[in-house]
Amino acid sequence: MKRRQFLHYASVGTAGLLASPALAQDSDAQPGKLQRFDGQDVFTRILDKSSAENWKRLPIGELIGKIAIQLKGTPYVGFTLELSRDVESCVVNLNGLDCVTFFEDALCMARMIKRGRGTPEDLLAEVRTTRYRGGKMGDFTTRLHYTTDWFVDNQAKGVVKILTPELPGAEPFTQKVGIMSEHPDHYRQLAAHPELLPAIRATEEKINARSLKYLPMDKLEAAEPLLQTGDIVGVATTEEGIDIAHTGLCIRDEQGVVHFMDASSSRRNMKVTLEPQISKCLNWSSKLTGVMIARPLEVRAGKPTTSKARRPLFPSKLDRPILRPRTANHRQLHVVPLLKGSRVGEVFEFDYAGRIGGRGLVIMHQHAIAMPLELLRQKQPADSSVM
Repeated sequence: MKRRQFLHYASVGTAGLLASPALAQDSDAQPGKLQRFDGQDVFTRILDKSSAENWKRLPIGELIGKIAIQLKGTPYVGFTLELSRDVESCVVNLNGLDCVTFFEDALCMARMIKRGRGTPEDLLAEVRTTRYRGGKMGDFTTRLHYTTDWFVDNQAKGVVKILTPELPGAEPFTQKVGIMSEHPDHYRQLAAHPELLPAIRATEEKINARSLKYLPMDKLEAAEPLLQTGDIVGVATTEEGIDIAHTGLCIRDEQGVVHFMDASSSRRNMKVTLEPQISKCLNWSSKLTGVMIARPLEVRAGKPTTSKARRPLFPSKLDRPILRPRTANHRQLHVVPLLKGSRVGEVFEFDYAGRIGGRGLVIMHQHAIAMPLELLRQKQPADSSVM
């Protein structure tokens, strides 16, 4: 990719999203080494602070926010994933981040901490789960290059929930992708291996066949009360062949203002930056049309998800009662019947509206515990109410 092309993509915020490997040809690639980790000092500093302040106890979104703040000021560096034209490698570089690796590394480090783990290999395992289709790394085509594809695949894996359809004012997303198959010469592995192109085209066709929604920019401010720290933001664009031009995170401050945090490629920043209020700062290009939002989900026990996507927590419709017993400290704890995919005693955290299966059943508090229906009938307290 020529400098003029790079500046064009940087100006619309896509340089880090669909990075051209042509700019990474001088990398000290080690073909045959399938993973690489850089930034041990940063990694250790964050883990030490997490341990000292017991971040593991925090909800996943708050934990992501803590990690993101620790990454503030990290230089913007594009194309860190492109080490070789022949071999796909799983790369984490905490010394330099682009807009995607910023939110993905913060998310994956939070998931690692939640599991009680703390080695670079553990972080790389989490990154493989989120970065590759079905959580399984193969060749270049298995990487989730388009952000909407990342959202959909990671929702299927139980990593995030796409919130956009539930936000007031959401509209159908009609933008089509295709830049990778139309310009394979901009991608080192595609230029070197044209046999990969059919798989890329097939993926683009699947993406273009999906029915997704986005939130127009003029509806974003009204939706801010529904956003939480750690929510992942994809900024939609009309740039031809691209779905999402830029990505970042929501950070809600102590005054309740929702900020946008990103690895900024703006010439005045070129680093991880805490931006102003999200509805006021996504205006650097007239081609930016709105946002998509995905909320990270709490980590379930066990190893990172691989190729098997776990089943949804709840079915699309509940035909059994949800009970609301009072606990000893007078805080409400929801109890739900033992449903397929849940375990006895498992505690779940609901999303902002408490919607089950996206069908509108509203839970006013944020946690539930699964128990067998027979036990619920036996133990139903006198002050319980059925919703």
